[in-house]
Amino acid sequence: MTETIDLNRELRRYQNTLVVAGTAVIAFGAWSIIKILMILGANLDRIGELLSIEEEEFVELKSMDNMELVFATIIMIMFLAGIFLLYFYIGRNARKEGMGIRHRAYFALALILVIPQAFIAVYSVADFVAIRDFDLELIITLLVDLSALYALVELDVAAIRVRLVTKKLKGEEG
Repeated sequence: MTETIDLNRELRRYQNTLVVAGTAVIAFGAWSIIKILMILGANLDRIGELLSIEEEEFVELKSMDNMELVFATIIMIMFLAGIFLLYFYIGRNARKEGMGIRHRAYFALALILVIPQAFIAVYSVADFVAIRDFDLELIITLLVDLSALYALVELDVAAIRVRLVTKKLKGEEG
């Protein structure tokens, strides 16, 4: 009896963690879009250099006609929307599972999403260490990237624990 009460308490705690982590994943999905837009906007000249575009071609790229610019913008919006929708899907389904509605498909995506988020966090740490200057923007980016990684890992751990505790509770009932 006492063990069942403890298991129910543990289940509620991990379900609450899923709700909070799911909300955080959605917020960090929005942050990812904002960050990509800021990086692109601030580094347009360097992007041309990285792509090894010659000066004349880069000038042509800057002076695209309206139709080409609209087409490129639509492709970029679709790419960014896809990224956000992935985060949103994972976060929404984690929240639902935290509220007691079981969803399986998001969990595999959440596990896979940890890998690129880990690389982003490592890049932010390396960037912070390389600069060695007090740059508030860099510190904020570092903290947000590490928090996003933590939220994803916490979501994965909570989802596993919810499933294990639920299985134990069902085993005690039947």
